[in-house]
Amino acid sequence: MCRVLSGPHLRRVEKDFISVQIILEEDLDLTLQVFKNDKALTLSCDVRKIPFANKIFFYIFRATLQLDEGCTYHYDIINKQESIISDLSLSLDGLSLHPSFEFGSERILTGSCRKLSSHEEDCLPKMLDAFTQGGERPQMLILTGDQVYSDDISDGLFAKITELVKQYGFPQTKVSNLTNRKKLCKSIGLTSRKSKNHLLSLGEFIILYLLSWSDELWEKNEKIINRSDLTKVRKLFANVPVYMQMDDHDVSDDLKINNFWLENINECGFQVLANAYAVGYLFQSMGNYGEYGEYDQVIDSYVGLQSSQKDLSSRLVDEADWSFSLSIAARDFIFLDTRNHRYGGETAQLPAGLLKLSKIDELLRDDNQNNDCILVSPSPIYAYEAIERLQSLLAFLPSSVSLIDREGWHAADQVSDESNSLRYLEKNILNSTYRKIIILSGDVHYSFARKLELNDKSIIQLVVSSLKNKPPVTILARLWFRLYNSFSRNGKYLTSCQGSKILHYSNYCYFKLESEIKISMYSRGIEHKFNPNVENDELAQ
Repeated sequence: MCRVLSGPHLRRVEKDFISVQIILEEDLDLTLQVFKNDKALTLSCDVRKIPFANKIFFYIFRATLQLDEGCTYHYDIINKQESIISDLSLSLDGLSLHPSFEFGSERILTGSCRKLSSHEEDCLPKMLDAFTQGGERPQMLILTGDQVYSDDISDGLFAKITELVKQYGFPQTKVSNLTNRKKLCKSIGLTSRKSKNHLLSLGEFIILYLLSWSDELWEKNEKIINRSDLTKVRKLFANVPVYMQMDDHDVSDDLKINNFWLENINECGFQVLANAYAVGYLFQSMGNYGEYGEYDQVIDSYVGLQSSQKDLSSRLVDEADWSFSLSIAARDFIFLDTRNHRYGGETAQLPAGLLKLSKIDELLRDDNQNNDCILVSPSPIYAYEAIERLQSLLAFLPSSVSLIDREGWHAADQVSDESNSLRYLEKNILNSTYRKIIILSGDVHYSFARKLELNDKSIIQLVVSSLKNKPPVTILARLWFRLYNSFSRNGKYLTSCQGSKILHYSNYCYFKLESEIKISMYSRGIEHKFNPNVENDELAQ
């Protein structure tokens, strides 16, 4: 039996389409099978294989078939008439050796910001608990950014990555063996403040992903991580369609935060960014799409070294587009790429607009046919305004944009690129036929549910962060959240059944889009229910 390093990961699923990814140690001819009630479905499948250092093989299956909403399906990956995943213990129901999924868009898991080496509780494996709640299983998993932290790696994790890079024979770059990576990062234009072990080479980024979502490359008694947690993560990704939107830490902190930042990246910096972009696209973005495009060819050439990396690095960074959309069961899901389509911010103290107006037009058209829209923006559109206003007050600080992460939508000055993006986005929402809009965001390391009306549009902003990372660093910020939870009567932010408006420890969210929206956030073993269907504070009484 071949060694499965990571996966299978169930990715985009529509009524006539399914995508699955898997990473192996062997070069095999594979086929995908999908079953309903033990009967194999007729499908047409395209299999794409990408080798890494001729020792690791990345596969993505894209198949057309017919699925029925609300039905459960199993799937298998076959080599020479034998399953390569049946012995991975991925089954949920105990009735089959194979992973399964339920097609639909009513029950959704979401979260963001998972730093593998953080000492905080890991809430990604705890999402499996949602399968046992009320006998209903989640139908989608939406991760809204910072699925890995390429720029913030602990010493122990860095040593593990370095060991495996050598074991698998990945090529070493000129900068891979530098002892002072922090100094190098600063010299090439990167601004991450925790860059002591910043990943640089293609192989390092690949190994980080393999370590983040699977237990296969970890020893039994590892101290860095809980190996059983990664077993659960692998099972989660195999049994729920996963959609991922990348953000800055997936590449490097402050990525393209404004035009000034990008102009300060030199040729070596573009090489590092390109490595992160290429691997991030393969592990995260590629599975979001229903078809291949020209950018996939650039990725193939870059990873396969079929062309000069120098010639392709700038194309990978400049032409990237992580935005996408899909429709499932009369709901539109629109994922905003708020990193690669910013505009403005020509100095270190000028924030950029988070999305070009032309890109907003492309994604939020006025010819939509559905009533519900789930809008994914890594940075909250309607955030916690007190913190964003504080950031505005600190705008006088040198390099304030990257220093204090000035990249919000809502609390910006009325005359600014940020404000222009928000007003244009709101105009397009008003011109749409959507009646109900749910915005999913992360990024900020605290969570809340906010309800607002935009003329006749009902909007709910869910901010869910972080899955595994520190809460806001300062004691003052945490004290403020406690006081706010205890005494605030601000009706903008929903109050949970536990009396909280803001959660600032590791958490995840499970919500249901039924006749009424039901929202539950889970933190430290406690369920916080938010009910947007009642007057605020009624639920807590």
